[in-house]
Amino acid sequence: MRFKIHVKLTLTFFGICLLILLSLFLIFNQTLPRILQEEISKDLKRELRFSVWTLAREFPEGFSSYALDKEADAISRQLEVRVTLIGKDGTVLGDSELDGDDLKSVENHRDRPEVMKALSAGFGEGVRYSRTVNAKLLYVAAPLGNTGSVVRLALPLSEIALILFHLKKFVVFAIFLSLIASLGLGYLVSLRISKPIRQMARVSQDIARGDYSKRMKHVSQDEVGELATALNQMASQVEANLRRIEEEKQRLQAILFGMVEGVMVTDQGGRIILVNPAFQELFELKELPSGRTPLELLRNRGIQDLVEEAALSPSALVEKEISLSTARERTFLAHAIALLEGNALQGIVSVFHDITNLKRLENLRREFVANVSHELKTPLTSIKGYTETLLEGALEDASHAREFTQAIYEQSERLGSLIDDLLDLSRIESGRMELRIENFELKPFVQEVLRPMDPIVEKKRLKLENRIPGTLTVKADPPKVRQILMNLLDNAVKYTPEKGEIVVEASPFSGGVQVKVQDTGIGIPEEDLSRLFERFYRVDKARSRELGGTGLGLAIVKHLVQAHGGKVWVESILGKGSTFYFTLPAGTL
Repeated sequence: MRFKIHVKLTLTFFGICLLILLSLFLIFNQTLPRILQEEISKDLKRELRFSVWTLAREFPEGFSSYALDKEADAISRQLEVRVTLIGKDGTVLGDSELDGDDLKSVENHRDRPEVMKALSAGFGEGVRYSRTVNAKLLYVAAPLGNTGSVVRLALPLSEIALILFHLKKFVVFAIFLSLIASLGLGYLVSLRISKPIRQMARVSQDIARGDYSKRMKHVSQDEVGELATALNQMASQVEANLRRIEEEKQRLQAILFGMVEGVMVTDQGGRIILVNPAFQELFELKELPSGRTPLELLRNRGIQDLVEEAALSPSALVEKEISLSTARERTFLAHAIALLEGNALQGIVSVFHDITNLKRLENLRREFVANVSHELKTPLTSIKGYTETLLEGALEDASHAREFTQAIYEQSERLGSLIDDLLDLSRIESGRMELRIENFELKPFVQEVLRPMDPIVEKKRLKLENRIPGTLTVKADPPKVRQILMNLLDNAVKYTPEKGEIVVEASPFSGGVQVKVQDTGIGIPEEDLSRLFERFYRVDKARSRELGGTGLGLAIVKHLVQAHGGKVWVESILGKGSTFYFTLPAGTL
């Protein structure tokens, strides 16, 4: 249990007073009975001398008759003590505690110690138990001149005990009052003494909580005052130093928090002591990682090697490209340099720049160039081959010349389609495409889109249905929606076998309209679904080229739907068909 200082002072003062008073009480308890008995003995001696003097005048020949019992009673009433008159032969001739008839049965008192001392030395005193009165008595005795008789006075010690009891009760009550007074006085004095100490404790607590404006207001001229002055000076110095540190910290935080690069600082032991918010965001950290090594935190050997290499090369800037596998693959360009104080290593500062998008764009660029080159090379090679054949003499053969010319035309058409799709995709991705938003009914619009497809549908004996409710309205760019539907329907027709079925449906949902294009075609393998909307991605490349696809149709669909604020996805079962979904904003008419 913790006590405040004024309570401790009060208890100390109270304890000292209690110890002193208890010591005094013990001394009093030890000495008072003896002193009291001595005083009573002195009083008895005086009374004894008076009694002897009085009786010697009345009985100069000594005590010789039981008639003296009345004299003993009279003296006892006057002095309030027991009076015993003993003859020269030891016979008790008078006793204030006994009647005349009882005196004859009292045994001889010649051998009583106090009587024997009185006869031999002129005065006798003793304390012993009296069987006559069944009590412990204090006896004093003296001879009656030279008659051989003895006068004895006695006082029961129970009287002394009663006096002692009353005295002790008074002393205990006085001690109790003294302790109460000492407790109150000690409390008041301790409060006054501890007041500046308590004030210093409050000021120190305020300073510890960060309030450095607190000061001791009333400073005395003693040692406590010197301590208070030192506390005020210390608080002023700490406040000034912390103000400077806070300013530097704010400047550093402004720099660190303003950086898009992640910053990590480790100590000389390789443990993290500081990271900025960008670092936490880059590495998806939910809490501050202080106290752990980079390897413990990120489970990446490359980052740990970066820090260790920088520690081994204090004067060099270490650069490393690091790949990190989390929910997605990411790549960082990291730089690390040692912090030195003199020649001693204090820590390592590492800076991480996320180049994942740059890497992805670089890969996309390479893939795009490779895909475009490949897609352009195929029709150009065909055109070049047919042209060389015609130039080498096939022009003279009318039947083959027409066939080759038709093939050149088809390849040039394919080349033109590819270039048109590339231009469309470029405009969409660059943000240069403008949407002309209108409200229109979806069912008649889809019917117009389906009409030009009737010849090829009839040729393959397909069933093409428009099941869109007549009340649905969308808010979109009609030519762009036409392009979306044409790409999806074109794929559905190409990849649906003869006598298959293609259905266009739509239904409202919260905030928009969901359009569905469903076919009973060859379906798409599950592993290809996630990449289906990438540029130049084909499930069956040979079949796609054979059917005249450019590989950009679904990529264009995805970007056009996203430009309208919607989303597109696909569900498919291999061998049973595919269903493409996309959403558009709901319109009003």
